[in-house]
Amino acid sequence: MKQLAKASVLLDENINVLHLDEELIELEFTSETDPKKKYLVSCWGGNWKCDCHDFHYHGLNLEHSSYCCKHLLKGIMYLNNCKKSEIESDEFKTADKVVGNNGC
Repeated sequence: MKQLAKASVLLDENINVLHLDEELIELEFTSETDPKKKYLVSCWGGNWKCDCHDFHYHGLNLEHSSYCCKHLLKGIMYLNNCKKSEIESDEFKTADKVVGNNGC
C-alpha cells in the first residue's frame, strides 16, 4: 500500500510513452526530484519490469516476483486512464485493449 500511495502522487506529465502495442509496452519516467534521471518501465511477455533501484532490489531478488515499484504502479494506472486521443501515433492501440493482453 505504501508504493500505491507513492505512485498516486507521481505526475502524468513525467511519463513518456516510448512504445505501446500488444507485444511491448515501454514507458519512460522522468524523476521529479532529478530531471536528469529517467526510469524505464516495460512489459513484454506478461512480465512487468522497471530499471529503478527499488524494483531491482525488491523485485528481482524473488524467483517469481510480484513486487511493484511506484513507477510500475503509476504506469499501469496511467495506461488504465489513457484515452486514444492522448496517444499521438496511429500505430498505438488504446491502453485498455493493450493492458489485458499477454499479462500486460
